[in-house]
Amino acid sequence: MKTNPTALLAYLVFLFLMSGNSQAASFFTEFGLSSEYFHYEEQNTQGHRLNREEGLLNGGSFSFGFQPTGNTEFKLTHERVYGEVEYEGFTQSGSGLSTKTKEKFDLFSIRYKRRLGNINGLKYLNWHVSTALNHRNWERKIQPSSAALGLNENYSWNELDFSIEGDYKISASGMLTSKIGMFFGFNEKIDVDLSEVGAGKPSFHFGKVNGQNFNLGYKYLLNTSSEISLLVSYQYWHFDRSGVHSINIGPRRINLTEPESDMHRAGVHVQFRSIF
Repeated sequence: MKTNPTALLAYLVFLFLMSGNSQAASFFTEFGLSSEYFHYEEQNTQGHRLNREEGLLNGGSFSFGFQPTGNTEFKLTHERVYGEVEYEGFTQSGSGLSTKTKEKFDLFSIRYKRRLGNINGLKYLNWHVSTALNHRNWERKIQPSSAALGLNENYSWNELDFSIEGDYKISASGMLTSKIGMFFGFNEKIDVDLSEVGAGKPSFHFGKVNGQNFNLGYKYLLNTSSEISLLVSYQYWHFDRSGVHSINIGPRRINLTEPESDMHRAGVHVQFRSIF
């Protein structure tokens, strides 16, 4: 399954036709800053931990959006978070290994959101549904140490994201917000740099990806055209074990397998939206 511009355009046209017509059309931009706690583990076939990476990631995001009606919006987003975290694992010989890993995550997303109205007739409690097509790229650079060579890996995958959102107005300018969702990955791919051992840069598919996300926040209306939000979030991904990919190193033939793994990211976000 491949994502292409024609399919994406058709997807957007369908959502636009479903959104209805209104004179409330407007555009908006959104800027965000974030700080996250990152935790990643890989497991062997017996479920025992092979390595662990954890530490802080910082970054930001930019979004551009269009609201064709008062109840619908489309939003394009680019987010990047990065940092250097602690690595604890083992060498190929089984010896303990402690080093650092440089992490960089990029998200490119297009999201459609629709307001469905009050919940059970409660005047200030509203709910929304949204769906997004995401593309994620993860650069993972395990730094060399006295015990082992470094390793550079690049993961990329696409996601279909389905979410339910709720908001509760607590004052004329303040609102509590929440979102819970799940995503399903496809087109999973990994590039591994094995130039140091003469194996080039093989590329193969890693295991299926799925995950969940949740956030809780407070939104404050600064004026009729701008607002600021503070959010806490939690995101989780599970990566299945990949199949075996064989490559040649001179006369030798070796098998590469990406192990089963889990990734957690929990963070704090500040966002500013301006409508024009």
